Amino acid sequence: GVGFCAIRSKSSQDDGLGLLGLASIGPIISTMFLSLFLEEKPYMDSYQGIDGNLLNTFVNSFVHNLKQTTIVIIPLIVLFILCQIFIFRYPKVKVVRMSLGFALTYVGISIFLTGVDSGYLPIAYTIGQSLSDIGNNPLSIGLGVTLGALAVMAEPALSILKKQIEEITSGRVKGTFIYISIILGVALAGGIAIACALYNINIIFVLLIIYVLSIALSFYNTQLFSSMAFDSGGIATGTMSVTFILPLVSALTFGGGGFGTIALIAVFPIFTVQIFGLIYKLKLTAETKKKLASMQKKKLFIVDFDYKRRK
Repeated sequence: GVGFCAIRSKSSQDDGLGLLGLASIGPIISTMFLSLFLEEKPYMDSYQGIDGNLLNTFVNSFVHNLKQTTIVIIPLIVLFILCQIFIFRYPKVKVVRMSLGFALTYVGISIFLTGVDSGYLPIAYTIGQSLSDIGNNPLSIGLGVTLGALAVMAEPALSILKKQIEEITSGRVKGTFIYISIILGVALAGGIAIACALYNINIIFVLLIIYVLSIALSFYNTQLFSSMAFDSGGIATGTMSVTFILPLVSALTFGGGGFGTIALIAVFPIFTVQIFGLIYKLKLTAETKKKLASMQKKKLFIVDFDYKRRK
C-alpha cells in the first residue's frame, strides 16, 4: 500500500498506512456471516501437548511449517518473476539479493513457526492450566499484563512497523513511541482478557466500549495517527499473540473461554496509539501557538535607506 501510494501523483506515502486496518475488517465480517449458517456445538478441548520425544516433535513441526510456508511464498515468487520479466527488469545483482531474501525468509519463518508451535503454545497452555488450579487469583491478571507485553515485544512485525513509520514520516514521528503504545495496549488486553475469564465478564461489552472510544478519537486525531492506530491492531494480533496468549487464557477458563482474547489484543493498541496521537497533536498545537505568540510580541522596524535623499 505504501509503495503504491508513493508512485501516485498528488499523494504521499502516508496514504498507504491503514491498509492492515481495512484488511482486518473482511475476516470479521465473513466469519460473522458464516456463523449464521453454522450450528454451534459445545467446545471440546482437544489439545494434547507435547509427547516425550522432543526431537521427533520439533522435526515433525518443522516439516509441517516448511510445507505451509511453501504454499504461501511460491505465489509471491511467481508474481515477482512475472513482474521482473514484464515490469521491473532489475539488474542481476539486485535480483540475486532479492532471491537471497526470499530464501532467508522461507527458512527463517519455518524455524520461527516451529519454535512457536512446539515451544510457546504448549508452555502457554501449561501455564494456563496451572493458574486454573489456584482459582480466581488476582495475580493471574498481573501475569496476563506481563505476558501480553512480552509476547508482542517478540512479534517481528512490530519492529517492521516501527521502522516503516520512521521512514514514511521522515523521523517526524518516533517509532519508539508507537512501539511503547502498542506494548501498553497489548499488556492491558492480556490483563483484561484474564479478568473477563476469571470473573465471567462478557467480553463483547468491553470490545464495544473500546471500539466506540477508538472510533471517536479518530475524528479528533490526524489521518496519519488514525491510520497507524488501526494498522497497529493488525500487527499486534500476530503469531505470538495467537499461539501464546490465546491458549493461556483458553486453558485458564477450562476450554473455550479464551475466544475474544485476540479481539481485545486487536482493539487496545488502536486505543492506546490514538491516545498517543491526541497527546502529540495537542502538544504540537501548543508549541505552534507559543511560537506565534512570541513572534507577535516582537516589534517590527522599517529601515528607510532613502531617508536622507528624500529629506
